[in-house]
Amino acid sequence: MNDSFYQKCLISSEYYPLFVETVLIDVQKLYRQGRKYDFISLSKTTHRLKGMFALLNLFLGQELCEVLEQHIANINTSEIKKSIHHINLFVSTLVQQGEKGYDKN
Repeated sequence: MNDSFYQKCLISSEYYPLFVETVLIDVQKLYRQGRKYDFISLSKTTHRLKGMFALLNLFLGQELCEVLEQHIANINTSEIKKSIHHINLFVSTLVQQGEKGYDKN
């Protein structure tokens, strides 16, 4: 992950507070929906996250969501769990970087 590029995209956006407020909740929804095998809700949440990543030009996040969408379409539960974990790592890293950079602004 190109940390500085994504950090700049995130903190320079007026959507950073919205990102923190909504994306963290959506990642938790992914985990919950995945555990319940609620593939319809999981698909909707993934699509919403992909839209937020697109809005902020966070291409890796978009790509991770697209991979998850494929696993959902194939009902591949083990890969769904891995993909959710990868999205969570990506988001957690962004939020930590964003908090550091956003406080400086």
